[in-house]
Amino acid sequence: MRNISIKILSTICSILFLSYIVMGMAIITAAVLQYPLAEHFSTSRFLPEIIHYGPLEMSLERNGQDGMVNFLIRKAGHFVMYSFLAIFLMIVFQIRPYVVKISFVLASIGALGAMDEMVQAFLPERSSLLMDVFVDIAGGCFGVILFLLLIGSHSNVPKVKGKIVG
Repeated sequence: MRNISIKILSTICSILFLSYIVMGMAIITAAVLQYPLAEHFSTSRFLPEIIHYGPLEMSLERNGQDGMVNFLIRKAGHFVMYSFLAIFLMIVFQIRPYVVKISFVLASIGALGAMDEMVQAFLPERSSLLMDVFVDIAGGCFGVILFLLLIGSHSNVPKVKGKIVG
């Protein structure tokens, strides 16, 4: 009985530790995204002339250099934050088999991204775009893949003849 309680306590501590690491990375990323990076791009040689993003067309001529950099940083922020969220969900949810766990995490990411865009539809200075949901899901897929490559390869996933079971 004592060994089981120690194992449970160890598991809870591990989950909390990894959760704090992931949340710390998310907070650092959010802080970096708030930093005004547009002033560091003194020329537009790094930026494309036109970006087609769903129904939007962003151009240097219409939006200016600051507007283009801000747009790209916000979209990268969507991708990175949902990647962190996917990693966090992969750590927290203890669901087997892995296929069900991955499906649940990606469905959660998609639902959260869709809800985020629905809220933005009612805000006067924001736009609601289906493309943002796709960026969120792509970030979630990247986070799941990163988790499986970096963390999942070291977990206790049962293997039979080199294949992952469960």
